[in-house]
Amino acid sequence: MSVRSSPYPALSIDLARTGLRVSDLFAARKWGIWIAEAGLKRYYFTIVLMTNFRVNMMNHGRRTVSQRLIACLGCLVLCLSCAATAPWAQPPEGNAPPPAPVKVGLVTEETVDSRISLLGAARPWIETRVASEEPGIVLDMEVEEGDYVQKGDVLCQLDSSELNFQVREAEGAFGETKAQLERAKREMERQEALISKASVAQRAYDDALFEHRALTEKSKQLDASLNLIRDRLRKKTVRAPLSGVVVERFTQVGEWLNEGDAVAHLFLVDPSKVVVPVPEKYIQHLAVGDKATIAFDALEGEKFTGELYAIIPKGDEAARTFPVHIRLANPGRSVKPGMLARVNLGVGQPRKALLVSKDAIVLSGAERSVVKINDGKAVPVSVRMGDEYDGRVEVEGELKPGDQVVVRGNERLFPGQPVRILNEG
Repeated sequence: MSVRSSPYPALSIDLARTGLRVSDLFAARKWGIWIAEAGLKRYYFTIVLMTNFRVNMMNHGRRTVSQRLIACLGCLVLCLSCAATAPWAQPPEGNAPPPAPVKVGLVTEETVDSRISLLGAARPWIETRVASEEPGIVLDMEVEEGDYVQKGDVLCQLDSSELNFQVREAEGAFGETKAQLERAKREMERQEALISKASVAQRAYDDALFEHRALTEKSKQLDASLNLIRDRLRKKTVRAPLSGVVVERFTQVGEWLNEGDAVAHLFLVDPSKVVVPVPEKYIQHLAVGDKATIAFDALEGEKFTGELYAIIPKGDEAARTFPVHIRLANPGRSVKPGMLARVNLGVGQPRKALLVSKDAIVLSGAERSVVKINDGKAVPVSVRMGDEYDGRVEVEGELKPGDQVVVRGNERLFPGQPVRILNEG
């Protein structure tokens, strides 16, 4: 068998006595090359298995399965041993890679607040169950669940035919009384003119006066009754008391609604609010008006800035937490009630900290590191991460203010590799 050329010496093994089949040898060869190439990445390591087979089918056929398996495992172990001792950690001498192009940022020292991250949930700013103020049969439902309505939009229309007749009746009675009041007013004015000349008895004047007063009060009463009927008629049309989203409707066309029965459930979602339970040891460090940074798992990549507007003084005795309410603008209504919120709050006294761009952090399993530039070469530095501040991360490690760290191209570098800086951080 022949494979591609390699700078490493070939491995020659005589397995004539092992009882291995040709397929076994090809498999072992394939495993060895795969293991070497997977670990090397840039440089190849070739394991060549050269065997001379005895053409003795009888003896070969008598080899047991266990013997062939043991021999195959032994060959694999030998391949791994060769791969482990191969010098692939460094590129071949005289073939050093060119400087890698990178972008860098500076390590800065800034005054920051201690911060905590907590889980909360989005809530509507206002939620209300809109109820009918009048009984009646539902003639029309104007909205569906999920619709966005403006304040004053029609939600439901009830049958108002009876009230329409009552309005007409009341308007007629009120008009008649107004006519009578006008006539009484003229009669009173005529009696006033006559009594000033002593041409009429006092009793006639008094009768005209009291008639005018009675009709004036009756007119007020009828006017109030008419307005009451008109108000009841207006209430037969159920309207949205606020702008929001219809999340549930409770009635259908043809159903009878009693006074106070629910028609629809509305959420006001702009602004929105987040409720987060805060452990009691942090409550003393919070105040109304403090800012909070909020991210939602459902809105990947988006961050919101909210403001604390209420710290509820009644805590959960079991969890030892207190509800904190945070107001945030939600003009696009992308934040939906019930979404999981990750809230970042500032607590404690301001302190000095080293910050780097979050793009400078290199993740490798549980390890965190940055690549510092020292004399034009890449030097990995292990760090411990802290809080995040507007795209910058607090780090602790062998760094100092002013150090240059790679923010683009850091994942493909190896220790000591020369770099070419495309910017000056």
